[in-house]
Amino acid sequence: MKIAMTGATSMIGVALIKNCIDKDIEVLAFANPGSKRLDIIPRDEHVRIVECALDELKNYDPIDEKCDYFFHIAWAATTHAGRNDVKAHIDNIEYTIDAINLASKLKCKKFIGTGSQAEYGRVNVPLASDTPVNPEVPYGVAKLAAGGMSRIRANQLEMEHNWVRILSSYGPNDTQQTLMSSLLRSLMAGKHFATSEGIQIWDFIHCDDVAKALLLVAQKGKNGKVYPIGSGVGRPLREFIEEVCTLVDERKGNPKGTTLKNVGFGEVKYGQLQIMHLVADISELTEDTGFVPQISFESGVRAMIN
Repeated sequence: MKIAMTGATSMIGVALIKNCIDKDIEVLAFANPGSKRLDIIPRDEHVRIVECALDELKNYDPIDEKCDYFFHIAWAATTHAGRNDVKAHIDNIEYTIDAINLASKLKCKKFIGTGSQAEYGRVNVPLASDTPVNPEVPYGVAKLAAGGMSRIRANQLEMEHNWVRILSSYGPNDTQQTLMSSLLRSLMAGKHFATSEGIQIWDFIHCDDVAKALLLVAQKGKNGKVYPIGSGVGRPLREFIEEVCTLVDERKGNPKGTTLKNVGFGEVKYGQLQIMHLVADISELTEDTGFVPQISFESGVRAMIN
């Protein structure tokens, strides 16, 4: 088997490459030229790295190269501030279509695009494939549009299509701006960490589990379906943070409760569009593909700390 993918320097991209290496799957990995994260892409005989920016995908000539599946993971302007950049996300929709056109040139039989929980907006029920969508920020609107447009384009190209909506993922090679990464860095350094009350219900999934889910969706996902990807288990965010504090104390040899004193719950106020319930319903994903998360939050965080 051989796959092609964008976003090779992302946390999920690296996890997918490692998973493919373990399964003896070849990878054609597209990455942004000159990226400071190029060195985190695994070097292996299974992996061929192509430095190609998103706006250059339309010009890439695969010559006689062929792949089985195409994973489109790359997405520009994903930081908190960038999520409101309308122009950047309009461009992202175009890049998604460029990616599926490239998938056709590579003779791929299926295109798998990675969306986001932001496509749903604020919802107080577990997120399923048929949960009504009402995105409220440009990032979510564009992800939803990219999923729909790429599905139409896939039909035109006689290619199978799946769109996945990934919830809060964490793990090695995460960017420093995410909650879990910034939390761990602060607490390991003994610094104060300001956060919300933490009463929102959250669902964290390890990037290695996301990678496994992506491969299963490629091989077994039903054509045209949308699959939310999460652990399927929700807890108050405060409980997750308290567990991280306990694990940091364990690692440092501190008395239990020491690190928790560095967390300022309630110091960050909820925004007007704050999502208060974020849990995936993965029953359909499990039924169709057999996916079951394997990495507990405790073991995933402990590995990151170590």
